[in-house]
Amino acid sequence: MTTETKTEVTADVQAIQTAADRLFTAEAEIVQAYLTKKPSADADIRWITTEAWRTWVDADLFRESTRLGNLYPGVPFEVDRDQYVLDVRDLYLKMRAHDAFASLLEDRTGDDVTGLTLLADAVEDEWASEGRKLDGLLAAIGATSTLVGDATMRFTGEIGLGVYYVLAQGDDAGVKAAARTALSDGAHRYVIGLRRLQRVMEEESGTFPPLEDTGRVNGPAWQSSAKAQSTINLIVERRMALRNDQFGKPLSRERLKALQQDEPTVTAAQAASLVGFII
Repeated sequence: MTTETKTEVTADVQAIQTAADRLFTAEAEIVQAYLTKKPSADADIRWITTEAWRTWVDADLFRESTRLGNLYPGVPFEVDRDQYVLDVRDLYLKMRAHDAFASLLEDRTGDDVTGLTLLADAVEDEWASEGRKLDGLLAAIGATSTLVGDATMRFTGEIGLGVYYVLAQGDDAGVKAAARTALSDGAHRYVIGLRRLQRVMEEESGTFPPLEDTGRVNGPAWQSSAKAQSTINLIVERRMALRNDQFGKPLSRERLKALQQDEPTVTAAQAASLVGFII
């Protein structure tokens, strides 16, 4: 079954998609390099643990469920019903991705896995060091963020498709099943996040420059786009470092820096197409 969705692409949105695709490309190269080394069972448990943790953190269940609960009485008069339904679906899909990797971790270790336990272990454990740096960046951005900045951060929580794209084509049946679930759900969340970001950018600043028939630049729109692009580039850089650490640092710093500039070779559309989802 093929699922198709259409998102109108403007110049600013295209730039954000390209930044995300650079991350997907880096993720795919990192995982391919990792698998080439024929990793040990302990190495596999390390990356699965990190993935279970990050999917829990990115879901942010308590904050999101509280926020959605508070908004519910305002539907549909104060809160757009369609957007509310998208946000509820977004949270559900995030939790499915977490469940896929938490269940995989339980299968590999024989231990019960909870989000709170993962959070506690991540406070000091070495495997979470790059994730803590990412969380520090997100907290700093969030402390001074506009609505566009917040929507950009939420969008970047959806982008991990390059990892799942490679793992979903692997030989490990358990990993493959979890990755296909996360890839399918991630493709849906990618579109939800992109639509949310585009809507907030339009609401905050109007249409993207130049202004029609004037030749002048729409200042607020330019600032909105620049803020979103700057934010996503910072987060993509840190997520690349997190992914590289998660899989044993198979790529050099120099290679990661190059991937931040090079044209992407793995796109969201390409990754999503593996599970019949058309972006």
